[in-house]
Amino acid sequence: GTADVIVSTTEMLTKVFTAVVTGVVLATTSIVVAAAGCARPSAPPDTVRVAVASPPESLDPRFATSAVATRLAALVAAPLVAIGPDLRPHPLVAASFEHPDPLTFVVKLRQGLLFPDGNAVSARDVRFSLLSIKDPSIASPHASKLAHVKDVVVVDDGTVRIELDAPSPALPVDLNAYGVVEERACSSSPAACRDMPMGIGPYFVEHALDRNERLVLRRNASFARAFALPTTNGIDRIDVRVVRDGTTRLFLLEDGRIDFVGGDLLPTD
Repeated sequence: GTADVIVSTTEMLTKVFTAVVTGVVLATTSIVVAAAGCARPSAPPDTVRVAVASPPESLDPRFATSAVATRLAALVAAPLVAIGPDLRPHPLVAASFEHPDPLTFVVKLRQGLLFPDGNAVSARDVRFSLLSIKDPSIASPHASKLAHVKDVVVVDDGTVRIELDAPSPALPVDLNAYGVVEERACSSSPAACRDMPMGIGPYFVEHALDRNERLVLRRNASFARAFALPTTNGIDRIDVRVVRDGTTRLFLLEDGRIDFVGGDLLPTD
């Protein structure tokens, strides 16, 4: 019979969005939040400053493998489905995700989603995002997860049909890891979106990782509007710095120069 993954309620979407923004994305093996005992240097109230132990190898979800990279990539390129607080997949970029038979999934996209360049997210972008992972010339490390995907058919601008060559009931869970990127911006070469992907997510890359090992993400207001979430009074900017030494990361946290630490802080630090 048909197994529908129901459309998320506003409450569920809010929880998923909040989890992505405040917790899921910024840790490698741990997240430490502390209130410094000394006076903090002034920082804009809409900015979160984060120190991570290593630079992300890519912000394109098709290539991200490390914990830092995959979680930051999820902020700039959200997936069709997200794992909710109930540990089940719920539509995110998708509006609905249906499974009419063992070899078919039908995905309808959420309306009103725009890439940071202003272009609307379409079924063609979903097709490109998934099939490029399987393309040997792209050499995505995630290709094996989509081994049973035979084709992704564009039904109309807002609908795709995922065709399988064998049953894959875990596919909705696997798709949680692969965000949607724009075909027009990312199709010219495998490296086109490696550091500054044009994805659909709650944030976009305002400043790519530079020689000082710093990158900046900015809130994508159109993403919040599509989910009827607040577009103000939140975290508008995420300033990420690579600080390789654990003791230095802890010092910066205690001194109030960063707000979060993502990395392998030890109990002795």
